[in-house]
Amino acid sequence: MKKLKYTLVLCALMAVSARAEELKDIRILGTRRIENATVMSYLGLKKGEDLSEADWEKASQTLFATGLFSDVKIDFNDGLAEIKVVENPIVHEVFFEDNKALDDDALKSEVLLKAGDTFTKKKLQKDADRLLEVYKRHGRFAASVNPTFRQLDQNRVDIIFEIKEGEKALVKQINFEGNEAYSDSYLKDKMMTQEKAWYRFLSSTDTYDPDRFNYDQELIRRFYLQNGYTMFLMLMFRLNYPNIRHTKI
Repeated sequence: MKKLKYTLVLCALMAVSARAEELKDIRILGTRRIENATVMSYLGLKKGEDLSEADWEKASQTLFATGLFSDVKIDFNDGLAEIKVVENPIVHEVFFEDNKALDDDALKSEVLLKAGDTFTKKKLQKDADRLLEVYKRHGRFAASVNPTFRQLDQNRVDIIFEIKEGEKALVKQINFEGNEAYSDSYLKDKMMTQEKAWYRFLSSTDTYDPDRFNYDQELIRRFYLQNGYTMFLMLMFRLNYPNIRHTKI
């Protein structure tokens, strides 16, 4: 009997918490740069509506998902909704430190955060990851990027990417295994990736690029198919790291 009584009381409490209540007024606190009308447009709520806790939870998530705020809190009592927000900062300027192989303009074209954009730590980390990929495409697999920001007045920040470019990976040698009809040198002529040679100092084809290397696999596969090897199967292109020579900048 006690167990049954406890269950009935619990269900009654749940029903009360889920009960909708009329929205009589909305008060927005914490906005500095963003207009209250903008906040209201994202909320999509109107006075006179009956709203439950689930509705306010959804409204809070909607505001947070805009990326404009670092914190959102909603208090709803006796028909009055107090919406307290903390605005994310605005990017003032973006700086790059210790980059030599790639200049500032080249790096700025790659990052998403620009002057005037809303700043979040998530965006900052995504840009740092993006820069690492850019350096890898240029054969610098030892590169590292440390993203930081400096707080300024008027809720602004400067972004600083501290960069260590590392050494450039050059392809020392390309080897083939299992080829009988065509020699290594003949197959190398079908590829975009080339071995390091002194006369290629103006070219980047001897820099190891994973995307280009994957495309080379497709070029070799097509070559064999076009020459009657319909059952040709390239199991894999194996990268032997000891055969990649690293030279300093």
